[in-house]
Amino acid sequence: MKLLLDTEVLYVMLTQSSMVLDHHREQIQEVAANGGLRISVASLLQLREAKQEGLIGATHLDAIDDWMKSHTPQIVPIDVRVLASMSRTWDNESVADRLLLATARCEDLRLATFREFSYPQVEYFLVKRQ
Repeated sequence: MKLLLDTEVLYVMLTQSSMVLDHHREQIQEVAANGGLRISVASLLQLREAKQEGLIGATHLDAIDDWMKSHTPQIVPIDVRVLASMSRTWDNESVADRLLLATARCEDLRLATFREFSYPQVEYFLVKRQ
């Protein structure tokens, strides 16, 4: 299985992992150990923007960067194919969410998210909190 972590799941997994249901946390860690973890550059940009706005601290951002260096997830770029596939039916979603949905669809990845989206073009791994 290959998983694309959405921004919130990435952040919570690395800063407050005990908040994630044990079984789901273990599944994500197993995917990471097997090389199937993907992170969108959109999430990395969104986290840096959150730091600039004071929504997350520098220590949390450093922890995320350190974790990525040690687990070497594949960073998925935003390319023309992703941009062109952003569905107009997703217009009510944020730009970041639309990029993640399009990336998951283009790269044939399951989107790991806390949120229930209702877009059948994308396969989801719905992560639950404790």
